[in-house]
Amino acid sequence: MKKILFPTDFSNVATNAFVHALGLAKLVDGELILLHTYELPIMDSQFGIQNYSEVYNTIELTNLDKFRDEIPKLRKIAEENGFEAIKMSHILTDSDLLHSIKETVKKENIDYLVMGTSGASGWFEKLLGTNTGEAIKSLSIPVFCIPVGAKYFKINTIGFTTRFREKDKIALQNVIKIAKASNAIVKCLYVESSDSDNNLEYIKNGNLFLKTSKFNFL
Repeated sequence: MKKILFPTDFSNVATNAFVHALGLAKLVDGELILLHTYELPIMDSQFGIQNYSEVYNTIELTNLDKFRDEIPKLRKIAEENGFEAIKMSHILTDSDLLHSIKETVKKENIDYLVMGTSGASGWFEKLLGTNTGEAIKSLSIPVFCIPVGAKYFKINTIGFTTRFREKDKIALQNVIKIAKASNAIVKCLYVESSDSDNNLEYIKNGNLFLKTSKFNFL
Protein backbone atom coordinates (compact mmCIF):
# COMPACT_ATOMS: atom_id res chain seq x y z
CA MET A 1 0.00 0.00 0.00
CA LYS A 2 1.34 3.42 -1.00
CA LYS A 3 1.83 6.06 1.67
CA ILE A 4 0.79 9.66 1.11
CA LEU A 5 1.96 12.41 3.46
CA PHE A 6 -0.38 15.36 3.91
CA PRO A 7 0.99 18.26 6.01
CA THR A 8 -1.79 20.52 7.27
CA ASP A 9 -2.24 23.66 9.32
CA PHE A 10 -6.03 23.19 9.08
CA SER A 11 -6.37 26.34 6.98
CA ASN A 12 -8.81 26.61 4.06
CA VAL A 13 -5.88 26.12 1.67
CA ALA A 14 -4.88 22.87 3.39
CA THR A 15 -8.45 21.61 3.71
CA ASN A 16 -8.98 22.09 -0.02
CA ALA A 17 -5.81 20.10 -0.73
CA PHE A 18 -7.02 17.38 1.65
CA VAL A 19 -9.68 16.25 -0.82
CA HIS A 20 -7.01 15.93 -3.53
CA ALA A 21 -4.87 13.87 -1.16
CA LEU A 22 -7.82 11.56 -0.53
CA GLY A 23 -8.42 11.23 -4.25
CA LEU A 24 -4.80 10.30 -4.84
CA ALA A 25 -4.96 7.73 -2.03
CA LYS A 26 -7.95 6.08 -3.67
CA LEU A 27 -6.28 6.18 -7.07
CA VAL A 28 -3.06 4.47 -5.97
CA ASP A 29 -4.66 2.27 -3.28
CA GLY A 30 -2.85 4.18 -0.58
CA GLU A 31 -3.17 5.41 2.97
CA LEU A 32 -2.99 8.97 4.20
CA ILE A 33 -0.69 10.24 6.93
CA LEU A 34 -1.69 13.65 8.29
CA LEU A 35 1.13 15.78 9.67
CA HIS A 36 0.65 18.87 11.83
CA THR A 37 3.65 20.74 13.21
CA TYR A 38 4.16 23.62 15.58
CA GLU A 39 7.27 25.39 16.79
CA LEU A 40 8.03 26.18 20.41
CA PRO A 41 9.19 29.76 20.93
CA ILE A 42 12.71 30.72 21.93
CA MET A 43 12.40 31.98 25.48
CA ASP A 44 14.35 34.86 26.99
CA SER A 45 17.02 33.73 29.43
CA GLN A 46 15.37 35.82 32.15
CA PHE A 47 12.54 33.31 32.31
CA GLY A 48 12.85 30.76 35.08
CA ILE A 49 12.79 27.02 34.43
CA GLN A 50 9.28 26.80 35.84
CA ASN A 51 8.06 29.54 33.51
CA TYR A 52 9.66 27.76 30.55
CA SER A 53 7.82 24.58 31.46
CA GLU A 54 4.48 26.31 31.92
CA VAL A 55 4.68 28.11 28.57
CA TYR A 56 5.77 25.01 26.65
CA ASN A 57 3.12 22.82 28.27
CA THR A 58 0.44 25.38 27.42
CA ILE A 59 1.53 25.52 23.78
CA GLU A 60 1.67 21.74 23.50
CA LEU A 61 -1.76 21.29 25.04
CA THR A 62 -3.25 24.00 22.84
CA ASN A 63 -1.94 22.33 19.69
CA LEU A 64 -3.01 18.90 20.87
CA ASP A 65 -6.54 20.16 21.56
CA LYS A 66 -6.68 21.83 18.14
CA PHE A 67 -5.46 18.64 16.51
CA ARG A 68 -8.15 16.59 18.27
CA ASP A 69 -10.84 19.09 17.27
CA GLU A 70 -9.86 19.18 13.61
CA ILE A 71 -9.48 15.45 12.92
CA PRO A 72 -13.26 14.70 13.12
CA LYS A 73 -13.87 17.59 10.68
CA LEU A 74 -11.44 16.07 8.18
CA ARG A 75 -13.06 12.66 8.54
CA LYS A 76 -16.43 14.26 7.83
CA ILE A 77 -14.99 15.85 4.66
CA ALA A 78 -13.72 12.41 3.62
CA GLU A 79 -17.17 10.91 4.10
CA GLU A 80 -18.92 13.73 2.22
CA ASN A 81 -16.64 13.14 -0.78
CA GLY A 82 -16.95 9.35 -0.80
CA PHE A 83 -13.50 8.67 0.64
CA GLU A 84 -14.53 7.27 4.02
CA ALA A 85 -12.73 3.98 3.30
CA ILE A 86 -9.32 5.66 3.03
CA LYS A 87 -7.07 4.68 5.92
CA MET A 88 -5.77 7.71 7.85
CA SER A 89 -3.22 8.11 10.62
CA HIS A 90 -1.94 11.26 12.31
CA ILE A 91 1.34 12.79 13.46
CA LEU A 92 1.64 15.84 15.71
CA THR A 93 5.15 17.15 16.33
CA ASP A 94 6.90 20.23 17.69
CA SER A 95 9.36 20.91 14.91
CA ASP A 96 10.04 22.98 11.83
CA LEU A 97 7.66 21.97 9.04
CA LEU A 98 10.23 21.17 6.37
CA HIS A 99 12.38 19.22 8.82
CA SER A 100 9.33 17.25 9.95
CA ILE A 101 8.39 16.47 6.36
CA LYS A 102 11.88 15.19 5.56
CA GLU A 103 12.02 13.07 8.71
CA THR A 104 8.55 11.61 8.15
CA VAL A 105 9.26 10.83 4.50
CA LYS A 106 12.35 8.90 5.57
CA LYS A 107 10.88 7.20 8.64
CA GLU A 108 7.53 6.22 7.12
CA ASN A 109 8.82 5.43 3.60
CA ILE A 110 6.45 7.98 2.07
CA ASP A 111 5.65 7.61 -1.65
CA TYR A 112 3.85 10.90 -2.32
CA LEU A 113 3.49 14.31 -0.71
CA VAL A 114 0.38 16.47 -1.14
CA MET A 115 0.45 20.11 -0.02
CA GLY A 116 -1.78 23.10 -0.47
CA THR A 117 -0.37 26.38 -1.69
CA SER A 118 -1.94 29.82 -1.62
CA GLY A 119 0.09 30.85 -4.66
CA ALA A 120 2.32 33.86 -5.18
CA SER A 121 2.25 36.69 -7.66
CA GLY A 122 5.69 35.70 -8.94
CA TRP A 123 4.56 32.08 -9.42
CA PHE A 124 7.49 29.68 -9.44
CA GLU A 125 10.15 32.13 -8.31
CA LYS A 126 8.15 33.15 -5.27
CA LEU A 127 6.83 29.63 -4.77
CA LEU A 128 10.37 28.49 -4.07
CA GLY A 129 10.31 30.65 -0.98
CA THR A 130 7.23 28.93 0.42
CA ASN A 131 7.03 25.67 2.35
CA THR A 132 5.67 23.95 -0.73
CA GLY A 133 8.50 25.28 -2.87
CA GLU A 134 11.12 24.19 -0.38
CA ALA A 135 9.59 20.72 -0.28
CA ILE A 136 9.75 20.50 -4.08
CA LYS A 137 13.43 21.37 -4.09
CA SER A 138 14.54 19.12 -1.25
CA LEU A 139 12.56 15.88 -1.69
CA SER A 140 13.09 13.03 -4.12
CA ILE A 141 9.46 11.82 -4.04
CA PRO A 142 6.62 13.25 -6.17
CA VAL A 143 5.11 16.40 -4.65
CA PHE A 144 1.55 17.45 -5.55
CA CYS A 145 1.01 21.21 -5.13
CA ILE A 146 -2.67 22.09 -4.89
CA PRO A 147 -3.48 25.78 -5.49
CA VAL A 148 -6.15 27.38 -3.36
CA GLY A 149 -9.54 27.07 -5.00
CA ALA A 150 -8.56 24.12 -7.21
CA LYS A 151 -11.50 21.72 -7.11
CA TYR A 152 -10.91 18.00 -7.08
CA PHE A 153 -11.92 15.97 -10.12
CA LYS A 154 -10.78 12.75 -11.75
CA ILE A 155 -7.47 13.09 -13.56
CA ASN A 156 -8.00 12.88 -17.32
CA THR A 157 -4.96 14.71 -18.67
CA ILE A 158 -1.50 15.22 -17.19
CA GLY A 159 0.91 17.88 -18.45
CA PHE A 160 4.61 17.03 -18.31
CA THR A 161 7.26 19.60 -19.24
CA THR A 162 10.57 18.04 -20.15
CA ARG A 163 13.70 18.12 -22.28
CA PHE A 164 13.68 14.30 -22.28
CA ARG A 165 17.04 13.99 -20.64
CA GLU A 166 18.04 10.91 -18.67
CA LYS A 167 17.43 12.70 -15.39
CA ASP A 168 13.81 13.26 -16.45
CA LYS A 169 13.21 9.52 -16.71
CA ILE A 170 12.26 8.86 -13.08
CA ALA A 171 9.84 11.79 -12.99
CA LEU A 172 8.19 10.66 -16.21
CA GLN A 173 7.90 7.09 -14.98
CA ASN A 174 6.09 8.36 -11.87
CA VAL A 175 3.75 10.38 -14.09
CA ILE A 176 3.06 7.30 -16.22
CA LYS A 177 2.10 5.28 -13.13
CA ILE A 178 -0.48 7.90 -12.14
CA ALA A 179 -1.72 8.17 -15.72
CA LYS A 180 -2.23 4.40 -16.03
CA ALA A 181 -4.07 4.23 -12.70
CA SER A 182 -6.38 7.04 -13.80
CA ASN A 183 -6.57 5.98 -17.47
CA ALA A 184 -5.33 9.47 -18.32
CA ILE A 185 -3.43 10.93 -21.24
CA VAL A 186 0.04 12.45 -20.73
CA LYS A 187 0.75 15.56 -22.79
CA CYS A 188 4.47 16.28 -23.03
CA LEU A 189 5.58 19.84 -23.63
CA TYR A 190 9.00 19.95 -25.26
CA VAL A 191 10.48 23.19 -26.57
CA GLU A 192 13.15 22.51 -29.17
CA SER A 193 15.88 25.09 -29.57
CA SER A 194 19.22 25.28 -31.35
CA ASP A 195 21.02 23.86 -28.32
CA SER A 196 18.44 21.17 -27.41
CA ASP A 197 19.70 17.82 -26.20
CA ASN A 198 17.33 15.87 -28.47
CA ASN A 199 15.02 16.55 -31.39
CA LEU A 200 11.30 15.86 -31.53
CA GLU A 201 11.51 13.23 -34.30
CA TYR A 202 14.04 11.24 -32.28
CA ILE A 203 11.69 11.32 -29.30
CA LYS A 204 8.59 10.40 -31.30
CA ASN A 205 10.35 7.41 -32.82
CA GLY A 206 10.58 5.90 -29.36
CA ASN A 207 14.34 5.91 -29.08
CA LEU A 208 14.18 7.03 -25.49
CA PHE A 209 11.86 5.53 -22.87
CA LEU A 210 8.38 6.17 -24.25
CA LYS A 211 6.66 2.82 -24.74
CA THR A 212 3.00 3.81 -24.43
CA SER A 213 0.44 5.05 -26.94
CA LYS A 214 -1.12 7.54 -24.54
CA PHE A 215 1.37 10.32 -25.16
CA ASN A 216 0.65 13.55 -26.98
CA PHE A 217 3.47 15.89 -27.97
CA LEU A 218 3.05 19.65 -27.82
